Amino acid sequence: MTWETFPVLERTGQIEFLEKADGSRLRVGMWPATTNSKGVIVLVSGFREYMEKYSELIDDFLKKGFAVYAMDNRGQGLSHRLVDNRHKSYIDNFESYLDDLHFYVKTKITSEKANEGLPLFLMGHSMGGHISLRYLHDHPGIFDKAVLMAPMIRVDLGNKVRDLITKAVVRIMQAMGLSKQFAPGEGDGMEGGRRMIDRNILTHDKERYDVEEKIFEKTPDLYTGGATIGWMAAAMDSMNKIHAPNYMNDVSLPLLICVAGEDKLLHSSATEKLMMDHDNCKIVRFEHAYHEIYQETDEIRNRLLKEIDDFLAV
Repeated sequence: MTWETFPVLERTGQIEFLEKADGSRLRVGMWPATTNSKGVIVLVSGFREYMEKYSELIDDFLKKGFAVYAMDNRGQGLSHRLVDNRHKSYIDNFESYLDDLHFYVKTKITSEKANEGLPLFLMGHSMGGHISLRYLHDHPGIFDKAVLMAPMIRVDLGNKVRDLITKAVVRIMQAMGLSKQFAPGEGDGMEGGRRMIDRNILTHDKERYDVEEKIFEKTPDLYTGGATIGWMAAAMDSMNKIHAPNYMNDVSLPLLICVAGEDKLLHSSATEKLMMDHDNCKIVRFEHAYHEIYQETDEIRNRLLKEIDDFLAV
């Protein structure tokens, strides 16, 4: 199958749908290694995202000589949705994300002959950075290096009081059996037209931001709306695991941690605090970047790509 919603990339990739034993179907994209490939990048996308949103970044890596693999996370993009209303962001637990990623890695990436002998790099943004970190903890020895861009280590809910109230409300609603309901303040974003997250908390670059609306116009089913109680409870549980004592001691491979200085969705300081005492972690702060560093202005993106280049080349 060819890319139907992607712009023209450096070289043609392939879309497949992988079916798991539970009947779920995962949409994956692959640009396997060629004769001169420098390494293999496995890209894990963030909350409410999908492969097309990473078209420019994928093209950047293809031009630099990397093989690239990507996937729509379960419950997002064109992968298996878990509730009837496809605009609800729902997951039962984050272990499902980890299992899907491992299934993809073992089924299509490490088993590919063209990838044999090449360094394997894991790269994740936001929720994808969180999933990547947990995967590296649970499956050591598969990847050689990893890049985490604005990883979801602690969500910024405004202040300590609001944080405590939100978590309490989520747990109460979960106990009441309302896991598949939208969390307070969340919705499908379809009333009066499709609603995306405000650009002023994602990127300073309006042109890159506007591309997403065009993608949705062409392929509406890629869209995912706001978080459910179930997703929020699962995210809280998963973040608690990362903050457990000595968790990071079990992640020993080289990590490049890219944090956004103007992140309004996540606490960059919490990420820095978690990683700063570990010699395998290189932390780079992009002072004037909003949350989506990879979608930022040329000046910020060029620095990001340079940092990644230098890190993967060492």
